[in-house]
Amino acid sequence: MNKKMISKILVGAIIYVIGINIFLTPVGLFTTGLMGISQEFAATINIIFNINLTQNDSTFLLIQTLTYWIMNLPIIILGFKKIGRKFTLKTLIISFFVIPFFINVISIDHSLILDNGNVTLAAEMLSAITGSILIGAGMGLIISSGACIGGTDILAIYMSVFKGKSFGSLNLAINMIVVVWSLLLTHDITTGVMILLTLFIQSYIVDMVYNYNSKTTLLIFTKKAELVGEYILEQGRTYNVLDSKTGFTKENNNLIITIVNKDEIKDFKYGIKQCDPFAFVDLIVTDSIEGNFQNTYLRGL
Repeated sequence: MNKKMISKILVGAIIYVIGINIFLTPVGLFTTGLMGISQEFAATINIIFNINLTQNDSTFLLIQTLTYWIMNLPIIILGFKKIGRKFTLKTLIISFFVIPFFINVISIDHSLILDNGNVTLAAEMLSAITGSILIGAGMGLIISSGACIGGTDILAIYMSVFKGKSFGSLNLAINMIVVVWSLLLTHDITTGVMILLTLFIQSYIVDMVYNYNSKTTLLIFTKKAELVGEYILEQGRTYNVLDSKTGFTKENNNLIITIVNKDEIKDFKYGIKQCDPFAFVDLIVTDSIEGNFQNTYLRGL
């Protein structure tokens, strides 16, 4: 991993943990994914054995971390087999070492946001919104580095990359278990609604920060179709070429059609201009495609 990627992972992990420990945990909200399930498992153990631990207690955090590691193992194996080794190794480091380290290091005095020991509805909602924005942004940064925080995110990325669905919507569906479990634990519909709110916001923010399924169709009108075509092939894409004629000058040229991911657009525009400075390029947002299309997210895996 290069320095830029490492920096992105660390910044993403710190933002993610701040969202959990500084905003969600103090008001009694669980985060999403396996981390949220691990928190709920630790809370369940706390209730069953009447240990009276707070979510910031070292024993609670130890139970949470061990549960997170154990549940991650089978999903990590899936990542190795179905997605890619580089992706899974980075995810392994992030989920087993980076995130747990920051979880146990970054904390806050809960009394700072409490009103005489109680959580006000306003504080809970503000914490839920702010925390979920940070968590979604942190997840998006980590995903853009070719990894994830592990757990249910691996399942969502697998379905998203290979099935062409939105990561955010898939992650939202998978994480409904967190909402149901929280309702069983707290018997508080308000808490369930708050967690559901955090899920929607996180899903939206992740897709906004890095939606690797966003595709664009390039319509390239050029007189140097061979040069432009060679460039497209060098970038690992294919294309179709059609004969065309300009309406104003009636000159013959070619129309090249290709589809790229959003993170390829800048490089393609530059490369096409190098091949033909007078090329006319029309960019069309593509909602969905059918057939053999390689997602560029896979190239880093």
